[in-house]
Amino acid sequence: MESDLNEYLTLKEFCQRYSSIVSIGSLRWILHTSKSNGADCFVRRLGKRKLLISPRLFLSWLESNKRGSTE
Repeated sequence: MESDLNEYLTLKEFCQRYSSIVSIGSLRWILHTSKSNGADCFVRRLGKRKLLISPRLFLSWLESNKRGSTE
């Protein structure tokens, strides 16, 4: 079986799988502001409209951008 390390999902697929983490509306906002928040690291753009998201890279980005950390 092939590894999921390089798996990419559409926005809809991603939000269905990770609905406990992010809604489609908040994900769209994250992507809209991706140039300023560094979210470009987990998004692959195909043409002008198609976006694919790497779950592994998204979770890594989310962990590195958490706010209110006491660490």
